[in-house]
Amino acid sequence: MDITHYDINHGLHIKIAVITDLHGRGRPDIIDYVRKGMPDIIIIAGDLFDGRKIESFGKEAEITKGKIFLKELLKIAPVYFGLGNHEWKLQKEDKLNIVSVGINLLDDEWVQFIPGVYIGALTSTSRYGKYSFTSKEPNVKFLNEFEGKAGFKILICHHPEYYDKYLADRKINLILSGHAHGGQIRIGNQGLYAPGQGFFPKYTSGVVDGKLIISRGLSNTKILIPRLFNKTELVFVDL
Repeated sequence: MDITHYDINHGLHIKIAVITDLHGRGRPDIIDYVRKGMPDIIIIAGDLFDGRKIESFGKEAEITKGKIFLKELLKIAPVYFGLGNHEWKLQKEDKLNIVSVGINLLDDEWVQFIPGVYIGALTSTSRYGKYSFTSKEPNVKFLNEFEGKAGFKILICHHPEYYDKYLADRKINLILSGHAHGGQIRIGNQGLYAPGQGFFPKYTSGVVDGKLIISRGLSNTKILIPRLFNKTELVFVDL
């Protein structure tokens, strides 16, 4: 696992730990690395859970396991969770169960972290195993309202492929994404394939325009296509 640090200097003196694409594989070593990083905020940028279990079997055990992981994170810093495509089948009662541990689950919603700093999350519009849109576009109304907030705006957006069409021109200061798994197989700085982008995807890792940060994620979900030249990644962002 790589530990990647980005310094996006806005003079806020806030450190964010970015966790993405765990797919039900929360491990004690991840907790240890987050703790050592001493973040002020922990942001989960989607796919905390395994969509196969949420959709078809083992949902209760999957959510219980996730809650144990979240409780450990909460001992370190406040946790903000934006929904990815693997959370598509979570029902209202599931979400209430998850937030009962004390995290902030943001479903096309925003909250104030400290005066003048807002955290929002744009919910995924694609679903596990299909990647087909369940609506024509993400919640643009929410984006318009969030963009209008006066202050520093941090957006959790699981899908980096939303950037060009929906986010690049908006007055949002920081966008945190995952989903692409680094392109699964990397040749130098180029990923081979990413859902939602296809072969030779544009957005798989790193910083774009000084405001979009893409994590390569923390697990491998392609059994027949392992990650090659593409370590999993825990990201820290200093603001």
